[in-house]
This record gives sequence, C-alpha cells and structure tokens, in this order.
Amino acid sequence: MTMMQPRSVSRLRPRLAVRRLGIASLWLSVLASCQTSAPATARPDASAPDVEDASPSPTGCDGSPSSAADCGQPAGGCPSLGMGRAAPAVLAAQLSQFIWNQPEPPADLLADAAAVTTGPDVKALAVKMMADPRARDGVAAFFRSWLRLDDLGTLQKPGDVMTPELVASMQKEGPAFGVSVAFDGDGRYETMMLAPYTFVDETLAAHYGIDGVTGAEMRKVPYPTPGRVGLLEGAGVLARYSGSLDRPWPPRRFWLTYETLLCDSTPLPPAITTVPRTAGLTVRQDLLMRTSPGACDICHKTVNPIGLAFSTFDSFGRYQALDEVGAPAQTAGSVAAGLAVTADVTFDDASDLVRQLVARPNIRRCFSARVLDYALHPAPRSASAEVDVLPQELQCSLDQAHAAFESSGGSILDLFEAVTATPAFIADTL
Repeated sequence: MTMMQPRSVSRLRPRLAVRRLGIASLWLSVLASCQTSAPATARPDASAPDVEDASPSPTGCDGSPSSAADCGQPAGGCPSLGMGRAAPAVLAAQLSQFIWNQPEPPADLLADAAAVTTGPDVKALAVKMMADPRARDGVAAFFRSWLRLDDLGTLQKPGDVMTPELVASMQKEGPAFGVSVAFDGDGRYETMMLAPYTFVDETLAAHYGIDGVTGAEMRKVPYPTPGRVGLLEGAGVLARYSGSLDRPWPPRRFWLTYETLLCDSTPLPPAITTVPRTAGLTVRQDLLMRTSPGACDICHKTVNPIGLAFSTFDSFGRYQALDEVGAPAQTAGSVAAGLAVTADVTFDDASDLVRQLVARPNIRRCFSARVLDYALHPAPRSASAEVDVLPQELQCSLDQAHAAFESSGGSILDLFEAVTATPAFIADTL
C-alpha cells in the first residue's frame, strides 16, 4: 500500500477547501482610484493593498455569535462535516507532519494510530507525541510558516547587509523564540508576544550590536533596545516584512500586523525598486501625501498609523531612533474601529500596539485559527501565498480548539493538542 502524504485541504478535501476571498479585486479598484488622483511620480505600490475587515469573529456553527456549546452538538463536539474518520495510516501521517514535521510516520506511530477510535483518543496520542523531543521541530516548522521566514533569503534588500549567514540566523530567531516559550518557559501566547528578550547566535548578536555571544547556538538574550518586546519585534520578522528599500515603506509593517494578529490577508504588493520616493520628504510625509486622496484614505486611515508605529526599525530590523532629518521617529497613533480592527486603539509605538492587541479575545482566536489552518495543510508559506479565512464549515472545529486554548490560559501546546481532536483534523480525507 502506498502511504498517503499529509493532506492538502484543497487537493484531498474539496468540500473543506479554504475559501478565497474577493478582497483582491476590492483593493485593486480602490488602489486604481487612489493612483488616478496621486502625483504622477507616485510609486506603483504607494498604497498597500486596500482590504475589508474579514477577520473571523467568534461564531458558532451557524455563523452567529456563539460558542461551541451552542452549536446544537454534544459538549465538545461539532458537526461531522459529512465525512468519516481518517484511516489510521492517514491519521498517523497527519499527526507526524503536524507535530513532528516528519512526512513519513514511524512504525510505532502507525501502530498507535491504529488503536485510535475517538477524538479524545487522537488528542491523547498527540499529547504523547508532544512529549517527544521531535515535537520541537514540528512547532518550529509552524513558526517558520506562520511568519513566512522560509523565503527571507529570496527577498530583495538594499546593500550587502543581508549575507547568507545573517539570513540563516534570522530564519532561526522566531522559531527558537516560539519553541522556547512553548516547551521551556510558561508556554503562554502572551509571553511569546510580549517577552522582553529574543534568541540570537553570534551572527545575529553582532547584527543587534550585542556583545559576548559566540558560536552558532541560539540563546536567549535581552533585547538591546528598551521597550522592544516579543516575537514580532525580532530582527528576522521585521526584515521579512520591510520590502526592498531602506527606510522601509510603512504599509509593509501593517501587513505584518494584519497577517499575524488580525487573521486576514491578500498577497503582499510587489517590491518596487525602480521608482524613488519623493525627494525632500521623509517616509512619513511621502506616505501621507500619496495616500491623502479620499479613495486611499478609506483604508490608509488604518494602514498608515499601524505601519508608522514600527518607524523605529529599519529594513533589517535594527533600531533607529531618528528619522531621515534627524528628528525622533513619530510612532504614536490611533485607529478607529472598522477596517481590520474591531475596537478603537490608541498607542505610543509598535510595542504598545501589540501589547493592547494581544489582550483582545479576537486576536487570540486568530492565533487558534492559524494553528488549525496549519494543521490541515502544514507547509511553508511563500511571499505570494494567501492566508485565508477559515470557511464556515470549519468554524465549529475552531470554536472547539480555541475554547481549549482559552481555558488553558493561552497554552500554545494545549492548543496544538486540542486541534488534533477536532472533526476538521480527524475527518476522512479519501
């Protein structure tokens, strides 16, 4: 018998194929209107993609505000999705890929999967697998995919800062951070997003300006910049979301926030290298000038403040306190509820913005959705890949996984384990 590889939702489960949203056509039409009234010298990507707020709200099985217990199903249960349970060999392959990042399950896992009969049985097997050292590789693979770090080395950057050695170190930073919090720390999502430290080897330490670190081993060090916090302010993640110019175009950093916290995305705009910014203007002035027409402001009243909150970081994720004219970078801003943000937020800088956002229930639900989505098709995400809103038929599985995540106090490992017990994960893929 040929072993089935871990499933791709779109290839093996057409009824659960992740929904593509019609957002791209919306922002393209708004962008065209914006560029029509913008100066003739405006860059083609002067405004980042304009989007609607498609962040999934906490919904029940029928789409109304609800919880898993209100879905008309037994406690902890969801609709069967019209499918049976995955065959043991398929389930073993899914678990092996998701939890251990190994496409071929070992013989002992195949034997364990053969004894599984219920969702709780699958979760019990997942708990056993998470206690195995191989689970660290599986969780690291999730972070590489979630943060889109695999293609960092292919992105155009100015100058010669991004050496192959630095790229390799940056690609390890975020996964090392996430794995350490999950397995060696308190395991909590909030710690991962707000801890005042990062992980570096000798190469990345030199990039940060940190002394006393030698060798290739990733180790925990305090951020060298006061106030810098969490996974999203690591140099590798910031370099991934900065484009090809230095100083970075602020909407790129909006997309970082949008993809990782607000749970919706269309592809990032292409990097622009041939059209210079407007001479004599700072990045902030240039951005506000280009996006001032009414059509642009529909979206950029949200995009601009969030992107500009990260103004103290250059295209390589290094701290820069001053703007181009030597004045302190302006990072404070305010965003009204509406596009992408479900409630008003006023912040001092990127760290303050992230601190406020991660306290919101819908943001933590977004993380649950990202883990569930990855579990269903674990693979690296390229720069052009869309991150999709989970379709309605998966919402009750999301309710179930997220309820376990919340009841655990935001435990990352508990969320990984809970995802494996959902109907979406154990459904027959044949």
